[in-house]
Amino acid sequence: MQQDSVTPPVNRDAPPDNSAAVITPQQSQQNDENLEYIAGKVARNQCILFLGSAIHVLPPPGGVYQYSKDKSPPIGGELSAHLAKKSSFPGTETWNLQRVTQHYESKKSRFRLVEEIAEAVREGREPSPVLYALAQLNFPIVVTTNYDQLYEKALGKPRDQYDVCVYNPDNKMQTQDCSATPDPSHPYILKIHGDIDEPESIVITEEDYIHFMLRMGDKQPFHPVGKNVLTYLAKWPTLFIGYSLMDYNFRVLFKTIRWQLDAARIPPNYSVDIKPDDLIRDIYENQRRHVTFIVENLWDYVPKLYRAVKKEEMPADPPRP
Repeated sequence: MQQDSVTPPVNRDAPPDNSAAVITPQQSQQNDENLEYIAGKVARNQCILFLGSAIHVLPPPGGVYQYSKDKSPPIGGELSAHLAKKSSFPGTETWNLQRVTQHYESKKSRFRLVEEIAEAVREGREPSPVLYALAQLNFPIVVTTNYDQLYEKALGKPRDQYDVCVYNPDNKMQTQDCSATPDPSHPYILKIHGDIDEPESIVITEEDYIHFMLRMGDKQPFHPVGKNVLTYLAKWPTLFIGYSLMDYNFRVLFKTIRWQLDAARIPPNYSVDIKPDDLIRDIYENQRRHVTFIVENLWDYVPKLYRAVKKEEMPADPPRP
């Protein structure tokens, strides 16, 4: 899923909503405590990174870090609006990626849909400073719903020094699992909604999502998430960056992965979200305690995390080859 697919988009060209970043002293103290905990786990290579499309969001203007729109893959409703225009989508919900892509596929073809997506997320796109920084923090397991290959590029490693498992809709194909002892020097990347180089893997239309959810009921070793990955999801904290829990599909995915675990056995989960929905936050943080929200702009949070782990400032420029 290259974007939050069922939530109306936010204009990323608009000035940043500074009011969303205002937090109380108590919240600030809690954020600092959470940062210390997460940084400790990341430093010990015992944290799972879960990346969504908003990892490519542009930085606030006037800051230290620069990232231009032409280098960023489309996020929010941009891809959906683009495809809606290309296919003359008849409805008003041009932000609804699942509906728009289902229409595009029906009107044109699956081949042309995937071709259009690949061009949108690949042509001229580059990793941002925050993506490069996260790649340097040596997460042993990374799960992403993004179709692009920017995290792989940010790793800066030869292809034989990391593993990539791409979702396969065929329930007769075994899933490539991570090692029983994950190695941060040889990370494992799970692309759970597909990759642009494997057209059959892309999960984007309504029918794709229905099939994907059915696949989540498969037994090992055919389950889309390997046994070892599930084991570590039950042992290590997970850091979500680039997601909105307003996205219904992401919540279904989250609960499908975790539903077999008793609340006492679920490790902490943290979601960096500058403006979480009040109702979703109440359910997931206050009532069920599944997720702790870190109410910060990711362009503020990732440099803090990098500093806490590496004991140095996050680089403003991409690393040299």
